[in-house]
Amino acid sequence: MKKLTQRFQEIHEMLGGICDEVYHYWADARKSNRYIIWQERGESDSHWADNHQQEQVLSVDIELYVLDPLDGTIDAVQELLNAEALSWSYDGSQYETDTGLIHHSWGCEFG
Repeated sequence: MKKLTQRFQEIHEMLGGICDEVYHYWADARKSNRYIIWQERGESDSHWADNHQQEQVLSVDIELYVLDPLDGTIDAVQELLNAEALSWSYDGSQYETDTGLIHHSWGCEFG
């Protein structure tokens, strides 16, 4: 089984393939018009055998912030999640009045 910190690095690098600015937990919103923040929610349906965890499945939130409502990164997130064969759902979007950015959210499970 992979170390948890190794899994965090893999998630970060995967998202870095579609957006130059990727942050874990928090970002200064004044720096960019396009960035991703991700964070783990906890453990999902992990796999156990012989009283040991064999595979840890993480439940993760991905938050994309963009200025343009038709920004191609929106589709790139979904294409990436499909390419990685991850279970995911689009949780919606909202306009952030304090930054002027559109905030898109996905929930995913990384096995």
